[in-house]
Amino acid sequence: MLKHRIKNSLQVVFLWDWEDNPYKTLLKKHLNNLGIKVEDCVWKSSEPPLFLKKILPNLKKNFDILHFQTLHPFILPKNANTKISIILKIVLFIYQSLILKIQGIKLIWTVHEWSNKVDTTNNFNRLQGLILGYCLDGIITHCDRTKKEVESKFLLTNKSKVHVVPHGNYINYYKNETERLDCRHQLGISAENIVFLIFGYIYRYKGILETIDCFQQLNENHNNITLLIAGKPCEENLEELINHRIRESPNILFFPAEIADEQVQIYFNACDCVIIPYKVFTTSGVALLAMSFGKACIAPSVGFFADILDNSVSFLYDSNDEEGLLKSLQAAVANHEQLSAMGENNLQLANQYNWDSIAHKTLKIYEKYFTHLRRQ
Repeated sequence: MLKHRIKNSLQVVFLWDWEDNPYKTLLKKHLNNLGIKVEDCVWKSSEPPLFLKKILPNLKKNFDILHFQTLHPFILPKNANTKISIILKIVLFIYQSLILKIQGIKLIWTVHEWSNKVDTTNNFNRLQGLILGYCLDGIITHCDRTKKEVESKFLLTNKSKVHVVPHGNYINYYKNETERLDCRHQLGISAENIVFLIFGYIYRYKGILETIDCFQQLNENHNNITLLIAGKPCEENLEELINHRIRESPNILFFPAEIADEQVQIYFNACDCVIIPYKVFTTSGVALLAMSFGKACIAPSVGFFADILDNSVSFLYDSNDEEGLLKSLQAAVANHEQLSAMGENNLQLANQYNWDSIAHKTLKIYEKYFTHLRRQ
């Protein structure tokens, strides 16, 4: 019970399905700096959806908040057609949630992902949304557009449950000391070329194949452009398919591996513009990473991207326009002399999303549920 807990600080358990992620590291560090004790609890996809069993060691410590940084695995089955699994998971979630609520523990979810990106047929239905809206005490989104979507899909009568806390930047998290020309030399890229970058884990939903097609069309009229693709392919046969597509495109450089932290700067400092052509998304850490390295962006003009990017820092395109991405690539090439200034604008924008501010906003949400711990 609350009366047995430490009265001058909150104790929080983060529940993740990420083994390692800079977002997790930075948020935890800055909450700790504010006196919030945060414990990590990593759930693996091979485990059953029993988060209560997973956090039992923490229950003995009388924590205050269970902060879900992932929720889909506990609600959605791996196969949308498995009706029994759908029912069992939602019942199990309700049961576990009620046990925690009886003990005075609050449940909060940060919506890093809203849609199931790999299987778009397997998303929250109206009943699941209604139940989640009841079970959760608070929901955090990274932008206003996602907030409105959550309020609509969860049929929330109490919209004060949903809060916006921006995604933090990655300034100074990764090394950033290797000069542009040195990075290009390491990658075998000409100093004069206009270089585009696709970075991060590679899935079909991230628009990788469409980007290759658009770049190859662009290349028919330009011989001073390069496309860098750096990241681990995460779907069967995707690496082979990409290699097949680019076999006659020497100015498309493909590095199909997980990129070590110390190598991140090589790819970002070598490029002029980062392409984020996602077809399904909620938030994008890559967008914040590009901004943190001071790079212009290309992205669809919807959702999270439309909320944090504008024409001064990016080339946004209509995702319903079949030639939208190609037009943005063409615009970037035509305005290549402005790319550096756009990148500087992006870096200034990224500075607003510092982790001290993110931690303070998160703490204010926590304190909403524990008024006796509010600071004067």
